Amino acid sequence: MKRIALIALLTTLSITGCQKQPEESDTTIPPGKEPTDVIQFDIADQKIGQFLDQLDNPNTPMDKRKQIICKDYPATYYDEYVPALMKLSPENTQDQLKEDLEKVISYYKEKDQISC
Repeated sequence: MKRIALIALLTTLSITGCQKQPEESDTTIPPGKEPTDVIQFDIADQKIGQFLDQLDNPNTPMDKRKQIICKDYPATYYDEYVPALMKLSPENTQDQLKEDLEKVISYYKEKDQISC
């Protein structure tokens, strides 16, 4: 009887020990920052990432690429990403962020031979 109880206990412990532990959140809230600011930044960052994924995908049609490069990406960048980033990281300047956008846009314009 003791043997059965010991086997059951060891089996339970081994199953419990092998279960995947819950992952820690990727989003850490910096001290003094509002959770809504972090959420807004994450949403804008995901949108920007989706645009870049589409631009890097060779199966994305050229008209969709032009729409992203000329309209969607800059609008999302200026209207959502920059304000959210400035709230979380005020050491970034508008000029730096504008320059970063221009680098990305010019790269994809040249790569895909697109003019807006």
